[in-house]
Amino acid sequence: MQRPNGTPSGFSIELWEALVDRTGLQTRFVMLPDLKTLLHYIESGEGDATIAAISITSDREARIDFSHPYFDSGLQILVAAAEMGALQKAFGTLRRLTSTRGFWSAFLTLGLLLVVFAHVIWFIERDRNPSFARRYPAGLWDAVY
Repeated sequence: MQRPNGTPSGFSIELWEALVDRTGLQTRFVMLPDLKTLLHYIESGEGDATIAAISITSDREARIDFSHPYFDSGLQILVAAAEMGALQKAFGTLRRLTSTRGFWSAFLTLGLLLVVFAHVIWFIERDRNPSFARRYPAGLWDAVY
């Protein structure tokens, strides 16, 4: 993007300026009209480096040396909700819910608490409750139940 005075702005520019501040390099911004021109600019040696939203492809990797990606946006595919059936929506919601780190953290925490409390209950009840199984695996199952 460009500011009203014509100077570049945006996330990539701020990142580049931070790198320049740390390294003390002298740089000059050149605004290019499109990706094809930008890639040619680097390949021909007219420019030393570029910073932009460029996807790394095998063809580009063969021609240009890339740094490590500094932003990963992922891949999203959108479809109209009307095209999805109720069952597809339900499975989609379930998949999104179970794919989060928070869900699995909560699930494992609750599982751990269940096992800990089942051991405490089994340890207390095995000698006091005659209908409670005294053997470890069966008694633990009774405690969980």
